[in-house]
Amino acid sequence: MIRRLALVSALTLGFVGPAVAQQPDMAAMQKWMTSQNVTWHIVGKYEGDPSISSDGQGLAHVTDVVELDIKLAWLDGNKIVGTPKIKNTPSLVTKPHDREPKCLAPALKGDFDYAMLDAVTPGMATALHFKMTRTFPDVVVSQVCSSTKMAPAKKVSDEYELFIPQPTFLAMGVSDKNMQVSADKKSLILKNASGLEGWVWTLTPTPG
Repeated sequence: MIRRLALVSALTLGFVGPAVAQQPDMAAMQKWMTSQNVTWHIVGKYEGDPSISSDGQGLAHVTDVVELDIKLAWLDGNKIVGTPKIKNTPSLVTKPHDREPKCLAPALKGDFDYAMLDAVTPGMATALHFKMTRTFPDVVVSQVCSSTKMAPAKKVSDEYELFIPQPTFLAMGVSDKNMQVSADKKSLILKNASGLEGWVWTLTPTPG
């Protein structure tokens, strides 16, 4: 299944709700407009309490990070230039618990990985197409609360579309409920994505 990530400013997708922009930095605008390519360092950080067992019974608090370095011809439809570099970080799993707090907590028999970014290819319009895999180990989970059963190991793949905003948004200081400019004005911070709840994406562009 392909899920489109609603991560672009209201200016580009017509989201409901106001977008705020400051007076444009014309020198910064010129920097981007004279650069054929833009290299993005993208960091996605997840935090939430998802299922850690393949049957959905066992839960835990999970954090995960994926990183991507990619060069895009932003004046030519965000075509990918060269080979993207992907870095995946093992998930950190804490506070395992059952859906019923009073029941036995799940016991993992291996490593749970919430999201591994496997591949990045051109997506629709100016988007990037992500293929991601979630890995469930064998997990002993509650059954009728006080007894247990084994939820078998499983891998689940899914696909997403991550829309990449124009780097000129930094110079414009554009912000809305889905996108903000970082305090140092070097990155765009995207959140509230439809389909990837719990993720915050920080996109840092450099010319060339």
